[in-house]
Amino acid sequence: MSNELLKKLLSTHFLHFKQVGDDDWRDPNESNPSLSLSSRGYFDHRTYVCGSLLKLAKAYHLSGLQNFKEIPPRTLAQKIWAVSQLARDSNTEAYKLVNAYLTKSRKIPLDAYRDLLNIGMIRVNQYKDEKMIVYPSLSVIDAQHAFNKCYYEVKRIQRIFINEDGSKKYKKHLGTQNGEAVGFVIPPLENTNEKSAIVVEGIEDALSIRLSNPGAWYFVATDKNGLRTIEQYFHKDKFLSVLIIADHDIEENPAVTGQAFSWRLGQRLKASGIEKVQVLMPAVPKNDANLALQEGRFSDWKNSLIEVPELFQISETGTNKIEVISEENSLRIIKASDVEIRPIKWLWSGVLALGKLIILSGEPGLGKSQVSLFVASVVSKGGYWPVTNEKIKSGNVLILSAEDGAQDTIIPRLEALGANLDNIHIICAVPIENGKERSFDLTLDVEKLQKSSERISNVKLIIVDPISAYLGKTDSHRNSDVRSALTPVSDFAEASGACLLCVTHLNKGGQGTSAMNRVTGSIAFVAASRASYVVTKDPDDADMRLMLPLKNNLAKDINGFAYRIEEKDIHKNNELIKTSFVTWEPNFITLTAEEVLSGQSRSSNRKIAEDILIQELGGRGAIPCKQLYQKAEDQGISKKVLWSAAKRLNVKVDKGGFNDG
Repeated sequence: MSNELLKKLLSTHFLHFKQVGDDDWRDPNESNPSLSLSSRGYFDHRTYVCGSLLKLAKAYHLSGLQNFKEIPPRTLAQKIWAVSQLARDSNTEAYKLVNAYLTKSRKIPLDAYRDLLNIGMIRVNQYKDEKMIVYPSLSVIDAQHAFNKCYYEVKRIQRIFINEDGSKKYKKHLGTQNGEAVGFVIPPLENTNEKSAIVVEGIEDALSIRLSNPGAWYFVATDKNGLRTIEQYFHKDKFLSVLIIADHDIEENPAVTGQAFSWRLGQRLKASGIEKVQVLMPAVPKNDANLALQEGRFSDWKNSLIEVPELFQISETGTNKIEVISEENSLRIIKASDVEIRPIKWLWSGVLALGKLIILSGEPGLGKSQVSLFVASVVSKGGYWPVTNEKIKSGNVLILSAEDGAQDTIIPRLEALGANLDNIHIICAVPIENGKERSFDLTLDVEKLQKSSERISNVKLIIVDPISAYLGKTDSHRNSDVRSALTPVSDFAEASGACLLCVTHLNKGGQGTSAMNRVTGSIAFVAASRASYVVTKDPDDADMRLMLPLKNNLAKDINGFAYRIEEKDIHKNNELIKTSFVTWEPNFITLTAEEVLSGQSRSSNRKIAEDILIQELGGRGAIPCKQLYQKAEDQGISKKVLWSAAKRLNVKVDKGGFNDG
């Protein structure tokens, strides 16, 4: 039917048109013809709009059209693209919206995208009250048609929903790939014949880079899933070099990160015969080209790109069972059998894990900050941990401290501990405009923390003291707010491999309040942490302090530690500085946090537990644990307290174990 209509048009109003390519008829007498015709439709060179042949025939009042029916757009994406507004004219609202987002909000110069507005590759649409910028992801053949100014189809679009001030609300894809390559293609700004291409995931990154590489073609995959098929665009005769700039994603499984997908794309392009293929990525997570452009450090960013680390160099065969779905309302699923297990890495064995959030809580004046600085000193110099005398390799430390001054408190205490001060870095403030500064905020500044950590390198410990001082406007008593605030920094700790040690206070509590609920603020603080410890007084020694486990998801939480706070005089610049530091007792502590914080001393719950064991086990041989648990429960004694008493009395446990029954 479409071929018949094309013949009808070419035999009437467009009789002078000549075939200039496969399925492409134009006016040979015009250097810039107004129309291109094909069996698929027409392309208007003046407006860069495509349309159906029937629509064109009706516009020219052709007769005999009653047997032809209008074919609706094949996809919703095609329909939206067809009615979206061009943004070529600077006086239109469409142009102003694109400029507000790309230039005013994203700091991308107009010269980096003006040509795309002129050829209609970036448009604007409005649905109800929502305004959006729209650009197409085209198949290889449709991209060729589009840049040859022929009729082309749009199977997938990317929509950027925009706020009134030009900032982004969110992005949404519409349409499917159906296994073929689709991407947003950006032609060179300058015809240098260099045969080079650059592949990125986002349009903002492509436009941010474009002016610095004006002779390259740019291919925007729009997401990491698009990297799977985009190599269909590349041929060794068309491109001599390809640069793939991967996103630095943070995922539990490295095989499904953008950098892993990019590395695999690079391997496939090398295998296809392209001479030079390079895959680079930012050293810091989420540090993309456009962010660097906005912050005025694009040149430094470009020079700081690194090759994809070995962790993410995972072949197709290693991931062929992993299903990654990027469509809306879908899930990313991985089989448990395909997950590569990894051991937990420890900063302090069984106590502080690398890459994890740890909470250290306690009442004021008991030495929480002293303990955190002790940990910092051990890390800074590669020292020894208490009781076990385990030695560790040295590393760098970042400290956020809102309550203690660096000059008169933190540094003197570190010196008293013999810390290597060259490896300890104190975060003071966040510079803002006009030479001013503001306080660090974990809800805003995690990316800055990432960059600082990467620049310093080998950061093994980050201390936040107290955590509540760095949560901005977060309501620390609302579980959802606390979880949202802690998630980005927890993800950063996981990705960087640094132990995140957060100090907080205890509330007064009431009778019957559990030790875990004594931590100030939402229970989400303890829930989000992988281990949590409490600092408290020893009930039998006024000068002794105890560090006891509240929870430990990564190791047994049986033993605690005891320490004292000692005074020390430091002579500096002919001045006497009085400071203090912690010294640790040589043995583990078997008291529990529940015992101590409930106000029950060794003469109460501990004594009761010991009496139960002596009475039940004395001269009677082995007894099932369940029986002992029941006896203890009848007298208000927990299993944990009973276990601690058993250790003190050197109770022997049979092969089944004390915890069995």
